[in-house]
Amino acid sequence: DEALLGELAVQAALVIHNTWLYERLRLKARWFETLVKVGQTVNSPVNLHDALQTITREAGRLMGARLVSLHLVNETREWLDLQASFGASPAYLNKPRLSINDSLLGSVVRRRKPLQVENVQTSTRYQQLEMARQEGLVSLLSVPLTYRGAAIGVLNVYTATPHSFSNDEVQVLSAFADLSALALE
Repeated sequence: DEALLGELAVQAALVIHNTWLYERLRLKARWFETLVKVGQTVNSPVNLHDALQTITREAGRLMGARLVSLHLVNETREWLDLQASFGASPAYLNKPRLSINDSLLGSVVRRRKPLQVENVQTSTRYQQLEMARQEGLVSLLSVPLTYRGAAIGVLNVYTATPHSFSNDEVQVLSAFADLSALALE
């Protein structure tokens, strides 16, 4: 009986592991399909506004986000201006522009590296705490939009619940942002 239970436990562990692998592959396939779809949509002849809206909408779907925002660096390279969003309220849309030198999202532009905040509502680095509470924003993943080595903006994904973004999620959103930056340029 003991040997039989041991063998059943081994088989159950294999089933659980294979199910986990299957789900992970299914998720990656969905991400890949979305990247291809967005690449085709964004690179088709559309105006800038439509391209920005497509980018934020598809990023929201790709990441299961509560809110997605896209800020572009202005011509003086001092400010990040909100250009498009998905899931944002009018209050969020009217928030002030962000300084590249003095803001959390500006650090993504300066360093050209993704940034993750597990809870923006309790972060001492996030400047819009009240806005985050009103919008129901919790976790943030911000990735730079880079073109030829220069950051031209940031793509921000917010969740409604605490979430620690996996390496796969960071890589997928970074690839999405690079594809989007290429299309925008």
